[in-house]
Amino acid sequence: MPELPTDLPLLSLAERDLRPLLLAIQECLDDDLPRRALADWLEEHGDARADLIRAGLGGDLKRLSRWWEVYGERWCGAMPAGARVEVPNGLLTLVWPAGLFSAPPEAVPDALRAAVEQGWLFRLVIDGRSSSASPGLPGAGDVLLDRVTVVRWQRATPGDLHGLRDRPRLFALDLSECAALTSFAERGGWPALERLDLRGCPALRQVALEGLALRSLRLAWCPALTSVILADLPELTGLGLGMCAELRSLALRGVPKLRDVSLRRCSRVTDTFLTSLYPAEALESLDLAGCGSLDGSGLRYLAEMKRLRHLDLSECGDLADVALAGLPALQSLALGGSSVERLDLSELPALEKLDVARCLHLTSVAARDLPLLPSLAVGDLRGLSRLDLSGLAEMRSLTLSGRRSLREVALSGLPALRRLDLSECGGLDRLTLEGLDGLQKLSLRGCAALPASAFAQLGALPGLRELDLGGCRRLAALSLVGRAALVRVQLDGCSGLRSLELAGVPALRELEMRTCPLLTEVDLRGPCELPSLALSGLARLHTVRLHGLAKLSDLALSRCPALTALELDGTPGLRRVRLTECASLPDGVIRALEGQANLRELVLSGSKRVSRAAIQSLKDRLPRCVVRT
Repeated sequence: MPELPTDLPLLSLAERDLRPLLLAIQECLDDDLPRRALADWLEEHGDARADLIRAGLGGDLKRLSRWWEVYGERWCGAMPAGARVEVPNGLLTLVWPAGLFSAPPEAVPDALRAAVEQGWLFRLVIDGRSSSASPGLPGAGDVLLDRVTVVRWQRATPGDLHGLRDRPRLFALDLSECAALTSFAERGGWPALERLDLRGCPALRQVALEGLALRSLRLAWCPALTSVILADLPELTGLGLGMCAELRSLALRGVPKLRDVSLRRCSRVTDTFLTSLYPAEALESLDLAGCGSLDGSGLRYLAEMKRLRHLDLSECGDLADVALAGLPALQSLALGGSSVERLDLSELPALEKLDVARCLHLTSVAARDLPLLPSLAVGDLRGLSRLDLSGLAEMRSLTLSGRRSLREVALSGLPALRRLDLSECGGLDRLTLEGLDGLQKLSLRGCAALPASAFAQLGALPGLRELDLGGCRRLAALSLVGRAALVRVQLDGCSGLRSLELAGVPALRELEMRTCPLLTEVDLRGPCELPSLALSGLARLHTVRLHGLAKLSDLALSRCPALTALELDGTPGLRRVRLTECASLPDGVIRALEGQANLRELVLSGSKRVSRAAIQSLKDRLPRCVVRT
């Protein structure tokens, strides 16, 4: 990083240009993008404070110290001992000792007062406990608190709050981890306060708020909190109560805009507790993850929440039955890690995402229990043995990978299904695929128990673009003829494959065939887009026929010890051929390559039957071809 310039100005910037940038930072305290935008804007104007913000964003303490030595007094004046400006992650912050609050107003330098007034230092961190006996925090404290918009005070006492209550600009108050607070009760006042953070207050037991303009309230990680009363908070949109293990009572009234509530891991939240959410008619997101006392009997109380879109019931250990109805807007439901045994979600018309990962007691899922899901991912659903999703006409994606307990899958009448992943379902032995005209991507990789008869259904998938059958050991014969959309085929590890027919696949660009020891012949007929072909580990392969592969430029045949015949017709683009460890390769294969006018490289290794005369003949016919042996 270049040396810090020492001659840049601290400009008197137009408030109409600067104020929107500072307000954007205030609105998004957790996002560094607005700070970066401010730094860019200051740099464009040649202002020295661009370097200060960039050093804070980069955590460069040495550069920050150097900047303050050069510019600090010019900008903020000579500050009293203990007062300083910090720039954590680019956020300009004034740190002021609480003991200086009762100092005379002159303790705040005029330059610092101007920086605060202009909005540069809108965030104030109060360091320590107030030494003032007066709750009004007179003197220097008043000068600052009347001008800042964000206050962080970790060691505040209940008496200190009186000095904060009527501040005209106070927008956000952070009292998180404040050990002295046992209750927080406010009625009216706080004219500008929109955000209140009380997270992690270890002794806080009760919170009661009424008639405030709050938009966000954070109360998570308060281990002693038992009661929360919120009344007439017309602007409140978010309420965080996660990890409050002792929470027993929640009273809501007059919260018409409350959209997001988190009760994550509130272990004393029961099914009857859910009735306290009735007044939150605008609720869109409810997090009940880890609420171990829920058994599902109270889920009917959620039916009044017509706008609820996201519901998280994961890790609810006593949840056995999940029956949800009357939630027309619900789009996402998380049940991962719960003890759910039975599902009835048939009356959720908008549901798009269902997470049932690690639901070890859920053994069967049927379409009659589900709405018209567009996608389903079951994750670690170890106990699932049977899945019937026939008739889910809106489903577009289904992921069942790694479900070794799965024995039967029935999929019929799913015209919108585009992607189906059944990879590594090692126990799957019954598969029904009917009416999947729109299926484009299918993975059956690792389905070692799937019988040969199941693969005959692939002929009824006209739109298939990608097919992965790697590791399907019982696949014996595969015919892919006239598949205009097919782009990619993977057949590695198909140890039972004996016959392969590929013809009329004009879009084919990738074919992988390795370790298919029973395959004896490969017959590929174009036209197709295949640029390269590699066949490896085919112990019984004796014949390869390639016809009409005009785009084929690279051919590799390795570890095919029985290979004796290679037929090439209509492969004008072939430029490179590698024949390695093909012990039975005769001279006839080399002669077949003499008709490839554009061949530039031939690699022969481990082909003991090929004579020097055949190699020399090839060199004479194709003088520009390099032969490596």
